[in-house]
Amino acid sequence: MVEPEETLAPLVFRLILFLNACALVLLAFFSDVPGESGAILLPVQGVTPDELTDSFADGRDFFRRHGAIDIRAPWGTPVVASEDGVIHRLLESDRGGLGIYQMGPRSRRCYYYGHLARYAFGLEEGALVSRGDVLGFVGTTGNASEDAPHLHFAAYDVESDGNCFAGTPVNPFTLLVAD
Repeated sequence: MVEPEETLAPLVFRLILFLNACALVLLAFFSDVPGESGAILLPVQGVTPDELTDSFADGRDFFRRHGAIDIRAPWGTPVVASEDGVIHRLLESDRGGLGIYQMGPRSRRCYYYGHLARYAFGLEEGALVSRGDVLGFVGTTGNASEDAPHLHFAAYDVESDGNCFAGTPVNPFTLLVAD
């Protein structure tokens, strides 16, 4: 004979998972999250939209496209979060130098801030950030020319797994607004 609790537990567990999934769908449907469907904050303090150039589709080496915009600013200018979210990854690479990947509030958009001089004090992976929080400072790390400090800023739409590195590039030039 089968004990009732042995057959009931898996059913209850599946019901809880189903209800949790329903709640997430409803939350996504009814929440109004800025940035992921509209304007995001220009991530360099003191720079205005009319100072920007759309370099998203510019060619790079071989068949590679820029896939981002470069925001020129004096070395050490604060770089701020374009929207609320979480710091996904801090890294250093040959091309991008010191960089930050930040996920948006519902993990549907990922932002990349590259060529930083340094990170903001205390910034770490997993940290929650709010729109306008200082993340780092404009620099010339990676393959950036030392006489042209700038922020390499990219945006990616990501799948439900939140993988920034497999996201679809989105032109951030079309999304940016000044504070």
